Amino acid sequence: MTGSRRKGHLYGLTVASDFDLPDWILPARSADVDVHVSSAVVNSTSFTPTRIQPRRARLSFEGWASVEVTDGAFVRIDHIPEIDPRALHLILVGPVMAYLLQQRGALVLHASAVSIAGSGLVILGASGAGKSTTAAALEGKGASLIADDVVPILRASRGFSSLRGYPLVKLWPDVAEMLGLKGRLPRIDPAEAKVGLRVSRFSTQDRNSIKWLLVLETGNADIRRLTAGDALMAIAHHCYQAPHLIDSGLAVDHLRQAADLVRAVAVLGGGRSSVLGSDLAMLKTALDIPEGWRHAG
Repeated sequence: MTGSRRKGHLYGLTVASDFDLPDWILPARSADVDVHVSSAVVNSTSFTPTRIQPRRARLSFEGWASVEVTDGAFVRIDHIPEIDPRALHLILVGPVMAYLLQQRGALVLHASAVSIAGSGLVILGASGAGKSTTAAALEGKGASLIADDVVPILRASRGFSSLRGYPLVKLWPDVAEMLGLKGRLPRIDPAEAKVGLRVSRFSTQDRNSIKWLLVLETGNADIRRLTAGDALMAIAHHCYQAPHLIDSGLAVDHLRQAADLVRAVAVLGGGRSSVLGSDLAMLKTALDIPEGWRHAG
């Protein structure tokens, strides 16, 4: 899975690194660099504890790496000599980009997002609720992936948009088997058994208009519109690393963005089992998807 490129295009930004980037990150489209990533090998396994501030995030991955993200543009990764390159890749596309995009003013959600008939659907839910699974299932039915795991939301001239990430969805092996992909996907996480699905349908735009948010709820297949209060609480709860936002001083700004998002898009709850079924009629009705949208398969 490792490529030979050291520049890539990620969440609308050109990233330059002193280590090889994975080949599932889009190639750089500009000579100008937005994000500079440097790394160093250290022999110590004692790293500075995590501390989040508005313009600086220090992240500790106990026993094997520490990261500093500053001013939405600079990343320094110190790591032990025997670190697996796949771990570096996941740190970069996950927590590093999440905190970096927060520093750039984005409302960053721990979610997945797809585009259906040109409109964005952001999928929220607790860990294990099936965010990536739902995104992969919808992509298999004709939707285009926007992002997985880290979904940055920005204000647009009309409403809100989500930044495009990378064309890969991280899945547990049993989920891959359920989707008919048993034994066909490489393992991408050295710490967990997750495999990587490189999607065939990926958004062609860096910014994608958001029309819906769907909060997956265990055991509740019926899709309904959430009240403004419940919608706001759900978004606040699923902000990336929400507990650190209070310490960082960014909580008030994020809550304000979340409140504006609730007023701009439809926030729905439920859908845990209906989305993954072969019949998408309930989802199409709930999201008011145009009849002209024809899913594959």
